[in-house]
Amino acid sequence: MTIRKYRKTATIKAEQFTGEPEQVFKYGMFPSVDNCANEFQYFLPTKEGDMRINLDDWIATGEKGEHWAIKDDIFKQTYELVEDQEMKKEEKAVTPVVKRVKEEKADLDEKIRKLKTFLNDDEKLSSIGKEQVNLLRCQLETMEKYSDILWSRIDDLKGW
Repeated sequence: MTIRKYRKTATIKAEQFTGEPEQVFKYGMFPSVDNCANEFQYFLPTKEGDMRINLDDWIATGEKGEHWAIKDDIFKQTYELVEDQEMKKEEKAVTPVVKRVKEEKADLDEKIRKLKTFLNDDEKLSSIGKEQVNLLRCQLETMEKYSDILWSRIDDLKGW
């Protein structure tokens, strides 16, 4: 027989047990006193019967509304917050966008550098006429504004 690895795929809702009266009431728990330790013990009603639950354990709620207790260390090893998984998916989706925008900005900045070099060459400028020089300066200004916009997009996308 071959041993294989398995992963839990069920999505649950869970909250950490704090012993607050609202929680005790919400889940229909009943406390009893442990005479040896002189402290309250809490029991969570489950489908299998009453289950002892300690402070900091987790109360899991299944898809059918059933509840059970999970020790804190086991819960942390077994479950991952769904929002974390969704955020990782979003990060994966955003990463290619950031990469593309960075590449676009790098290409644009290279073109800006070349245009500036051209506009600083008086010999080349004298051969194209004043109107073309004015249009090229307007083009450079627009390209620099566009580069700034791309920088803002990159900065904003990093925050995702």
